[in-house]
Amino acid sequence: MQHLLILNARRRVFFVNALKRYFLKEGLPVGIASTDTDTLDPIKHFVDRFTVLPPITDKTFSDFLCSFIEKADIRGLMVWYDADFPHIAAIRKRIEQLGVSVLLPSFETINICNDKRSTDTFMRKHGILVPEFFADIDEVLQKGSLPYPLIVKPYDGAGSMHVYKVKNTDELKVIRNWVPNPIAQKYIEGVHYTVDVFNDLAGKPISVVPRTRIKVRDSESLISKIEMKSNIIEIASKVASLLGEPGPMNVQLIEDENGNAYVIEVNARIGGGTDLTIQAGAPFHIWTAQLLLGMPINPEHTVQDGLIMTRYYESIFTNEV
Repeated sequence: MQHLLILNARRRVFFVNALKRYFLKEGLPVGIASTDTDTLDPIKHFVDRFTVLPPITDKTFSDFLCSFIEKADIRGLMVWYDADFPHIAAIRKRIEQLGVSVLLPSFETINICNDKRSTDTFMRKHGILVPEFFADIDEVLQKGSLPYPLIVKPYDGAGSMHVYKVKNTDELKVIRNWVPNPIAQKYIEGVHYTVDVFNDLAGKPISVVPRTRIKVRDSESLISKIEMKSNIIEIASKVASLLGEPGPMNVQLIEDENGNAYVIEVNARIGGGTDLTIQAGAPFHIWTAQLLLGMPINPEHTVQDGLIMTRYYESIFTNEV
């Protein structure tokens, strides 16, 4: 059986199960494979093939990955975590030589999305509203007046790690030392949106679905709601079109009380809260599989506006390691 590989799927059980239901319904002889560095990862119990790989930064990683690709008859590979992108991009040609379709943005897009300094420059270049931005914290501290509060975070961070809100210069002087590669942005008070976008092979959006982040834990939405706001859709569509990468991405925005929507982050991958978007009617999982398998994409769909997702934790018990 051929397989699609989701690198480090980990807790993406909804996405994996939705894909398996699609393959079963369509009678497609395709399974799902995943990897991790931990044999106890929960996704192991839901995929058809699973293996433990060395850390992606290990020099043996590519050999182990390519060996698994051959053993499991992998035909498509998608990457879920931003930090993995540059490493897979570096060995992309080797993977593709094994007959694998790789869903991965270009090096340029990876840099734009993974480096918040580049994100800010890109958005300003194209006239997209972003918060006031300070790339050099030392320079910031030398200024007499700053637009507090500020958000301090790593320019290459992900998953809301090392992100702090600072209210004054005394706090900034302390917190800047807690943050690796720190940058600062003006804090925007407002409604947080994550917009799931799916581009076709030409890099044009076929689906743009905003969802509000009502409750978040560890950077992932626990409670979220579909809100098909036209201004938010318009901005996210523009960003996705400008990047022009086929497949899924998500754009994060904050809309203030005056209706100004600021782009604060872009991820050139499927989002952790896209379960809601899929359940609301936009089949990101199916389109992803079709891209990887070289199948035509049917863009027709209807989104259920106002649908709410609330999540809970489930447990798996096993005697096997």
